[in-house]
Amino acid sequence: MTPEEIYDAEIAPALMKIATRCKELGFPFVAVVEWDSSISDQGARTEFCPSDKRPTAQQLLVHYAARSRGNVDSLLMGVMKDARKFGHSSIFLKQLGVPLQPEEETSLRAPRR
Repeated sequence: MTPEEIYDAEIAPALMKIATRCKELGFPFVAVVEWDSSISDQGARTEFCPSDKRPTAQQLLVHYAARSRGNVDSLLMGVMKDARKFGHSSIFLKQLGVPLQPEEETSLRAPRR
């Protein structure tokens, strides 16, 4: 079996079981698996983020990092988009011109430090 076939047969179902249980409990969950680290698209991501509550800053960074597939620009764009929507307290985002206060009203607020 190829690494991808092993992932599909064994790992993906196990991750889905864990993700489903986390969803039932309202736990944010993210997992990234690469079966060939020399090729950036040779992997998969399984994630769940509850829609009824705002994840912690740590969990958001993990989600954005997983979604970016190693692309720093993609990671930063996701973080900046979230900061514009929910606000932030980052000196680096402020230097990049991202407003501290949300640009649009939302019911879920970003955690402040």
